[in-house]
Formats: sequence, structure tokens, C-alpha cells
Amino acid sequence: METKIADFTHQSSACIHYTARQGSFQLEVSEWHYIANNKISKIIAHYHIGEIRADRKIDLP
Repeated sequence: METKIADFTHQSSACIHYTARQGSFQLEVSEWHYIANNKISKIIAHYHIGEIRADRKIDLP
């Protein structure tokens, strides 16, 4: 897994970006950590998995 701190745009937030790999599967994640009162108040994660193979697609109603 590769990890890098991508951005410190504000003193109250930070972005951590990492890539996880297993075989030919790759998942890229960006996590935004928001700080309040010197504690993490929330984490918002954005996932990018690229193209979804036909055998992994989910049929939604």
C-alpha cells in the first residue's frame, strides 16, 4: 500500500491519499480528516476503483 499526505490546505483539515492493490485490483482512496478542538471531528473518504468488471457489477432496482 502506498500512502502520502496530499494536502494541508487549512489548519483544520488534512487529506491523506493512498492506493491499495491486491492482484490486478487497485483501489485509490482520499480521506479528508477534519479537526475541531484538537480532535478529529469527522473523516470523509472518497473511493475510486476505476472500471467495474461485469462480474462485480450490482443490479439495482
